[in-house]
Amino acid sequence: MKNISIKDNTELLNSENHILSILISGDGFSYTLYDKSEKRFCALVGEKLDDKSNFIDQFVEFVKREALDKVNEVYVVIAEKKSTIVPDAFFDESRINELYFLNFPREENKIIRYSKLEKCDNYIVFSVDKDLFNSIDALFPKCQIFSQSHSFVEKHFTANKLSENPESQKVFIHVFHDFFEILVIEKSSVKFFNTYAFKTNNDLFYYIINVFEQLKISPDNSSVVFSGFIETDNVTVLNLRKFVSQVYFESQNMEFKYFYKFQETAPHYFYNFLNIVTCV
Repeated sequence: MKNISIKDNTELLNSENHILSILISGDGFSYTLYDKSEKRFCALVGEKLDDKSNFIDQFVEFVKREALDKVNEVYVVIAEKKSTIVPDAFFDESRINELYFLNFPREENKIIRYSKLEKCDNYIVFSVDKDLFNSIDALFPKCQIFSQSHSFVEKHFTANKLSENPESQKVFIHVFHDFFEILVIEKSSVKFFNTYAFKTNNDLFYYIINVFEQLKISPDNSSVVFSGFIETDNVTVLNLRKFVSQVYFESQNMEFKYFYKFQETAPHYFYNFLNIVTCV
């Protein structure tokens, strides 16, 4: 997470014309405010937690302090490393717990959720801590809850179909503080998706290279695009550029307008989070 405070007008929180999106990560919270009529982002606020004890209490205090519980249309995005894609042909709503626990160890204090990826005909199945879910439900009873993977997969799948070379192999990587997700798109289809926990830059680099080797991705005829909380001069990025010919960072999505102070933060930090407003 990044500490950031960009606000055009806090009174906009009372408007019926806005979408509030909240990102809950293991190391902090952030929110953005989107004006639907102008297709414009008016606010972006992030708060990194140094002390992660009483996490849920700190989330509730964050919501109250920023007066976020006054907004009607709310999307809550959960940054959770345990999410998986299920093809439409195999999805069964009555079996989402079973589908989830086929991929991850069984945990008692979890609520299993899902969302439909309309553009690529898949589902994201993910978990939410039960106590956190209850707090979200109490604060925002009408909100929609998504995994961070929802906009990550949906937006890149759609953008690839509209790209100049949709048949080429493209690797997308989104980094959080202790895990990252990786998506491989080839020939206008989702070839691979997974999440990996990591502690060091060496871990991050190893997992990326391993995906290249396992999927036999050509370093010369593919591209890697980073987003999330990673710096452009990160050692993983520098080392990857020695291996892969095309390594980029996400730039600002030009579908939207932005309050001018959005220039104060790197566009790739919150790229996928911002895109949730067009992926629902």
